[in-house]
Amino acid sequence: MLYANYNYCSLDNITYTVDMIRIRCDITNFIWSKLEYHVNTVYKSFVKSSYVSTGISDFHYNYNIEIEEGKSFWFGFIHNSELVNNNSSLQNDSAKYNFTLEFNPNKLKIKGLLSYIIKMCLQNFPCIKSVDIAMDIPFNILDIGGFDKGRKKDFRMFSQGGDNKTYYIGRTNNRIKIYNKKIESNLDRELTRIEITSKLNLDLLTYTQFNYNVELPKLYLNNYLLTFDDMEDKTLLAIIYAVQNGFPLNDLSRRYKDKVEKKLLEGGQLIPFSNNMCTHAIKNCIQGIFYPNTIKESL
Repeated sequence: MLYANYNYCSLDNITYTVDMIRIRCDITNFIWSKLEYHVNTVYKSFVKSSYVSTGISDFHYNYNIEIEEGKSFWFGFIHNSELVNNNSSLQNDSAKYNFTLEFNPNKLKIKGLLSYIIKMCLQNFPCIKSVDIAMDIPFNILDIGGFDKGRKKDFRMFSQGGDNKTYYIGRTNNRIKIYNKKIESNLDRELTRIEITSKLNLDLLTYTQFNYNVELPKLYLNNYLLTFDDMEDKTLLAIIYAVQNGFPLNDLSRRYKDKVEKKLLEGGQLIPFSNNMCTHAIKNCIQGIFYPNTIKESL
């Protein structure tokens, strides 16, 4: 199953889902010790790896849990930045530290160890630190253009030939990844995924008032409407092919940029991505994880 039953919504032939969620709460050493004991006794066979890291940007204690092949999650306790000037407080049972859980809601059911951890988070004032919003459209990646969004310095493309391509736009918050989901998930239908990684810092107590509002990518379907003059311009046809395969629009001359962007890409072919639908997807996901017995939010 590509999507969890609580974790998607759709409009205009676009499916919105949360493909990754990162949840934080602050817990004491005592609570961590109870969790670690539970993991290493009841769920020991599911521990794929556990390790200690001292990197300043890493968590000190780390666990990778694999429920079955291809279905895993990670959690960590005490970010090393918390220890820089605070080593003595480790002996204080009342001191609280960062506990973070990360998983793909579409791949895991909320049960067993994952359910145990989520209930622990719920008791310790969790917040959503980041999400990957996935917007799926039923077209081949070669049928889509306009990838650079005017940000050529942040645009990267990787190709393994044919339609096995991946595009990246941006490098920090709200960075975008576009790839062939049909190939990635071995599907029997065309599907391209547009994935946005967003930092949120969303308090769970106020999630119903949350609105997702980011600059969504401007992508176009490549079923161009060509005039006779356009067909005569062989250079323009070559440029169309280049843009279709990821050539940044901003690298074109002004003359050809205007022709491609204004005459060919526009005209009803803009894919209508929606911040409102992204908001619904995030709220439905949070509700399905933390409050599964409540009524699903109405669209």
